[in-house]
Amino acid sequence: MVGVGQADAFSAVAYAAKLTGEFDKAGVDVQFKVGGTTTFEQLELNGTTDVSIGSGVSAMAFTAQGRPTQLVYQYTSGRIGGFVYGGPGINSIQDCKNVVTGPANTSQYGFAVAYKRALNLSYNITPADPTVAAPGLSRGTYDCGIGNPSTYGTVVADGKAKVVVDAKTQTYVPPPTVAGLHGLTTTLQQKKDAVERFIKAYDATWKSTFNSGTFDSGAIADILMKDADYAATPRAGLVNALDNTKPFLYPDAGYFYPDNWPATLEFFQNDVGLPSIKADDPKIAYDKMVDMSYYKDALGDPPAKTTP
Repeated sequence: MVGVGQADAFSAVAYAAKLTGEFDKAGVDVQFKVGGTTTFEQLELNGTTDVSIGSGVSAMAFTAQGRPTQLVYQYTSGRIGGFVYGGPGINSIQDCKNVVTGPANTSQYGFAVAYKRALNLSYNITPADPTVAAPGLSRGTYDCGIGNPSTYGTVVADGKAKVVVDAKTQTYVPPPTVAGLHGLTTTLQQKKDAVERFIKAYDATWKSTFNSGTFDSGAIADILMKDADYAATPRAGLVNALDNTKPFLYPDAGYFYPDNWPATLEFFQNDVGLPSIKADDPKIAYDKMVDMSYYKDALGDPPAKTTP
């Protein structure tokens, strides 16, 4: 059982692997549990899910609190949470007065805090679930939203907001790198074969459907909407989110390199504000939190690092 916060552009490759039969080809039975943005990773702790496709914030927190958890596969760049969307009359982040963002203790919230500090701004920050944040920006309750295309894709597609800070090119905040497949260390060890088969199928789906020369966000949206978890998602918003999420998916072919780990820990300690995460805590050092043996056993040696 794989935990996801929402059925959205982030989890699209995994759902597509199921819907196109790649998991069946790999010989692994995969079911998804949509658990809510702030709660789904907690399901690892009681065994409801085996692994999660998430930001890794919870993985660090669980480990720091004595429940060793590891990341084994990178599915998206952490920088994706740094988009800033402006409503009518907003042309830059400096114009923002009332910002809505992700729940406290998420990377989206961390970006809102980090931008405010780095640029010496004075906007108000309201943490909220994506189901509240996007409608709030659409209605004008907030003039800006900070987060990712899965949250705000429909608002942009409807013409009610536009991107004023592009997460692909922003240089205000060093981007965190932690976003991947993770689980309790003991669970990963017990289910090693299934985890590696999952990685193989995910990689095959990425190469055949998302990273081929025929990438078609509309066709992928149609595939995804055959699953009940996506049925209520507006198609135009999903297409927008897929187009804007794709550049962040599968960085370094899914391999976690240690280069940005110290900056990532600083981000989660100082900006996300998790009291259990201390950048100098040896329990959450790279060699404790990341195990790339699953990747290497599934796919072989990784390609050279390409992302900053």
